[in-house]
Amino acid sequence: SYLINFAGTAQSRLLDDAQLAGKAGKRYDGIAIARTGASGAEQQTIDAVNAQRIVIYKKRTASEGIDPAAVGYIYAKQIYKNAPSGAWFLLKSDQWVRK
Repeated sequence: SYLINFAGTAQSRLLDDAQLAGKAGKRYDGIAIARTGASGAEQQTIDAVNAQRIVIYKKRTASEGIDPAAVGYIYAKQIYKNAPSGAWFLLKSDQWVRK
């Protein structure tokens, strides 16, 4: 099983900080995205985290024959559960909510 566990990595901490500041969030499909006011460094962090996630998603899709879209939804639930209180999430309805 492939787990997304970036806890403790510098990128994860930077992304958490950006989320708590309202400059980044995570989508319903497990992908991190920039929000209003994100800096270039925050966008680089978002891109790096997403690159790691996409590799994991592709491995899971290939090894288990799961629909690629479903993989993101599965991990999004785990990401939400492990996110710090105050983190921002974009719902499928395009509505931002705070944990």
